[in-house]
Amino acid sequence: MPTIHKTRIPTFLFLLLHIARCFPNAKIGWSPYHSRTTRSQLSLAITAEELASHSNFTLRYSHNFRRHIVEKNGIVVRSYFWLDQALEEYPRATLLPVHPIAMIAGTSFNDKQAYPFQSIALNVTENRLQIIDLLCERLKWGSTQANSLLDRWSGFDLYPADLLRERVEFFMAPLPEEELLLKVNYTENIDWPVQLSRHGRGCGFSLAQVSHALQVLPQFILRLPQVPSAAQAIDPSLIKLNEQTPSLSVEMIGDRMEAWLAGASVAETLALGYLQWKGWTWMEFKLLLHAFPSILQPALEPNWDIKGRVRSQLRPEVLHYLQARLQLRPWHLQAMLRTHSALSTYKISLIQRNMDFLQGSLQLKSDQLRQILLEMPSLLGVSTTSLQKRLDFWRFEVGLTTSRLKACSLEKASLLHCSVDGNLRPKLSFFRNDLNISAESLIELTMSRPVIWAYSLEKNLFPTAQSLVHYCGNMTLNDYGLLVTKVPQVLRSSWKTNLSIKLKFLRETLALSDLELCDLIKAVPWVLIQSMNILELKMSIFREELGSDGLLAVKRNPSLLLSSPDALHKRVRRCLEHATNDVTVFHLLTGSDEEKASVRRRRVYLFRGDSSQIEAEFAGVPDAAKYAGMSESRMYRALQLGLPVQGRRFAYAKPTEQSSKANGSQVVMEREFASLSLLARDGPPLDRLCVNVAGYAYPPGSRIRGRKRSGGVALHVAAWSIKDWRKYFHVWKGRKYKLLEDEKTMILGYHYIRPSRPRCSLFACHEALRIARLWLAETRLKSAEIEIRSDSSYAVDLLQNTTRLLKWGKMERLEKCDFSDLGNPKTVYAANPDILYIVARSYYLLIRQENIADNERVQVKAHFSFSPASSKPGENARRGAKIAAQLIYDASRP
Repeated sequence: MPTIHKTRIPTFLFLLLHIARCFPNAKIGWSPYHSRTTRSQLSLAITAEELASHSNFTLRYSHNFRRHIVEKNGIVVRSYFWLDQALEEYPRATLLPVHPIAMIAGTSFNDKQAYPFQSIALNVTENRLQIIDLLCERLKWGSTQANSLLDRWSGFDLYPADLLRERVEFFMAPLPEEELLLKVNYTENIDWPVQLSRHGRGCGFSLAQVSHALQVLPQFILRLPQVPSAAQAIDPSLIKLNEQTPSLSVEMIGDRMEAWLAGASVAETLALGYLQWKGWTWMEFKLLLHAFPSILQPALEPNWDIKGRVRSQLRPEVLHYLQARLQLRPWHLQAMLRTHSALSTYKISLIQRNMDFLQGSLQLKSDQLRQILLEMPSLLGVSTTSLQKRLDFWRFEVGLTTSRLKACSLEKASLLHCSVDGNLRPKLSFFRNDLNISAESLIELTMSRPVIWAYSLEKNLFPTAQSLVHYCGNMTLNDYGLLVTKVPQVLRSSWKTNLSIKLKFLRETLALSDLELCDLIKAVPWVLIQSMNILELKMSIFREELGSDGLLAVKRNPSLLLSSPDALHKRVRRCLEHATNDVTVFHLLTGSDEEKASVRRRRVYLFRGDSSQIEAEFAGVPDAAKYAGMSESRMYRALQLGLPVQGRRFAYAKPTEQSSKANGSQVVMEREFASLSLLARDGPPLDRLCVNVAGYAYPPGSRIRGRKRSGGVALHVAAWSIKDWRKYFHVWKGRKYKLLEDEKTMILGYHYIRPSRPRCSLFACHEALRIARLWLAETRLKSAEIEIRSDSSYAVDLLQNTTRLLKWGKMERLEKCDFSDLGNPKTVYAANPDILYIVARSYYLLIRQENIADNERVQVKAHFSFSPASSKPGENARRGAKIAAQLIYDASRP
């Protein structure tokens, strides 16, 4: 075996020392990566801390992607929409020079650094030669063909060759993975520079596609990110191409790409119509528009649905500035104009001044400024004097710091638009002087619920306070102010249609006097924000399980009303099991902690085998759990449900029993749940179908004003699996639907107009009725019970009267339906007759069963009930409806 020569050891040690001095951050040892690790894989292994610890990072701006790209040794690390975000993550990065061909997107006045411009002006002749070489090399063109293109389309000589190379490489790069293509459909954020440079992914265009598009539509494919001119018209060549394009292609583009082209000029629709005729796919269009936001130019003519004061021709310089500064798409601009049409009259100097003032005064990041202005674009037209007066009010009179004011503004941007003298100061006087809310409490109230400052003092805040104080005889405005600090949601509740109904219900049900009602509200003010259906459900639990004693227990211990219906029902059943002659249910629900603890300390018996002979006796559940080697919660659950523990039987001793006798007297076990498993108890019988439904509208608030909402519904059947759902997939053919991972919840898109949560909830009931009809036809039962549980009290109140529902459904047309028996819509509900009639018609067809022969007709009992979202099935349905609404919304917006 060869040995190392002694003279080589010092040399080897010197070499290691030299390596350590040159590379202080290097680690000696085996690399955790394969020896053939690529450069892209190495870059992925660098952590954020390691990246931030080095200074050899560069920041360059891509006019194509409108992103700020961070590079390290020529490798793209990450890209950002906003320059301040990139500088925050990499403060020591060097900013590379940019081409001064357009305003840099995602920058603001308060960026710590700014990109330098190219010191040497672009040499048009040299740049032209580079473009020709690029076209000949990448697209296999001849020099004559390339020169002809540049001569025919003037202005492309000014397009820098390196930017053109980046764009052409992205065009011809292979398509990304399927997961990223799904993100394109839902318009989620994708780091395209990373995908292109490190993974070699792009649009997937063929060489023929790119060559043909450059020859006929270079002004669309390689559009310069410049200010659109008001004198620009549709290019004559594009008009000629559109005349050759079948009208069907243009109509299809208008329908399929409507959400992506909203707010864009007509030239974009014509160009895409021609390309669609030539074989471009929908995914290629979406991917191109998703990756290159600067391709779409905003329309200079305002849309027809913009109401109010608006210019006949929009200012192109203003549109371009808003697009670049706030990273907006054309549909964002249209939404802002719908919300505040006077925006079209503002000059760029006014807009820039207000943006700089807001961002500097509130210390906003660029994306935060974007969020505020999308919600309240009218702030762009307010004078800086008025803005400063409002900021001073919040800082000096209310007491908000700049960071807290920023948080409140992001939550409710209209706080910056309210008048100080006519709006905010009277409310401040009401909160502090009338309700006697301290300064600290008012700050906390503003931070938790900034929307309270948007409520009307004359129509909402003051009348509600006066009515509630007068209704509860012993309550004062100071008490109401204390109630508001605990439950600020009361401020947004209507007295006529909400609070008065709940207080009347509590007074009549519990037989309370004015003083007792006042004491109850003071003790548990959170009961005022519960729905009437929840309150009625809780009262029915006490009334049915305990009778008058249950209502007396609520009167004695009103905190019982704060538990969820499911938890409350379990608690009542548990108290019934543990009650004795000495300790009644009333004492268990209202007694002291010592009395309740005495029940928890009940003895536990361990039985020997299947016999009733006692093997061991324990002082309480903790001792039994310790003996069995398990947690106390599991032991409690096993005792309550009568489940075996590790193959052995544990059971509570009767409260009246003494300790085990010498003669081995038998102990009677409580076997109520012993023979039932959880699955058997929760699952419905075979002749019963229970469907939990929910509806949701997204966005729930108007975070982006001027934009239409989307709706989603969900159906949850706890007893079904994916095999059961597959039988009914054909019902939604041609529509958007998806079965969630739990294989029990089906989500659907809401495809009617005016989506809202009430309308979506009604439509969810309609879909459940359709499934119930198919279920009846498939099972062929002689009798069946169908229960549809909705989390919407609005839907249940309209549908629970099945006699009235059958009367509506019997009518063959909506015009013949008489909804006058709904009552006064102002005090009850403003029904949606179009959706309500559809539900009634489905219910009528389900009960009548016109498509079933008389000898096969079954006896059907179908009814609607309320299921709170706090229950497990209700929670699954609500979550599924929210997911569906978000997916539909993301798919509809560019």
